[in-house]
Amino acid sequence: MVEHRSPKSVVGGSSPSWPAENVMGKKKNTKRGGREIAAASPSKILSFPSRAKQFLREVKAELKRVTWPTKKEVIGTTIVVLIMVFFFTVYLYIWDVIFAWIIEGIRRAAGG
Repeated sequence: MVEHRSPKSVVGGSSPSWPAENVMGKKKNTKRGGREIAAASPSKILSFPSRAKQFLREVKAELKRVTWPTKKEVIGTTIVVLIMVFFFTVYLYIWDVIFAWIIEGIRRAAGG
């Protein structure tokens, strides 16, 4: 049998025959009542503030790399969205009236 593995070493478990692993390379803890039980070590709990600060620094750095739309682009896309909402509102209203007319005709024909 051929073993299929992801080219990314920290990714695993996409195949049902291959056990899922977390990013640390350890197998997940046993199941209890159909749910995965995550073991939180004291060092992991104590390192939370520094990990949270690191995460926020990375978020700030990533947001600096984002290409934000210009005011003109935002206005343009907003207008397109509003026009499409109006169009589909009218379109669905017309179909609603048609189906209501058909159902009312069937109800009258049935003697209701």
